[in-house]
Amino acid sequence: MTTKGKFISGNSPLEVLVSLKNSTRPDSKLELNDYLVLLMLRINLNYDIKIESRGYVQVLTDLEDIGFLLRLE
Repeated sequence: MTTKGKFISGNSPLEVLVSLKNSTRPDSKLELNDYLVLLMLRINLNYDIKIESRGYVQVLTDLEDIGFLLRLE
């Protein structure tokens, strides 16, 4: 779940990130890598936290660690 209450799902970190990207109309038009660059910039600006792109699993873990995403099982 996102901080705005949107439910995001997927069977892999890649699927979760694609689902997150597609959860908003403007972002859904972007390629995944372009979206991740933009997302990391947004996180840096809004949370003052820098996330380095190290692969889908680590990006997803970082988003959970900072509270941007909440894992529901």
